[in-house]
Amino acid sequence: TASVYEGEDAGIGAFRFAEDYGIDEVARIMTVARALHEKLTADGEEYRAPKEITHCGKRACTAGKLWKRAEEMKKADMHDAAGADYIRSLL
Repeated sequence: TASVYEGEDAGIGAFRFAEDYGIDEVARIMTVARALHEKLTADGEEYRAPKEITHCGKRACTAGKLWKRAEEMKKADMHDAAGADYIRSLL
């Protein structure tokens, strides 16, 4: 079961799920990410991911900025954070 813990978002939850179950198919990972994202943003839900994850400066990150940030994290061997940003960029 995929889950999102306090301080996380759908990108992190989907990446962890993929690692735990050895899933490497992008389509399956994105299905999980979209389901988590929809659950977190459903009417009546009040959860908000921390701005450190979702924002680049004062504004929400664009897909391009998330992709660039993921590339930088990948170069710094921060693969989990990079994977979550790649997923975020595709949501």
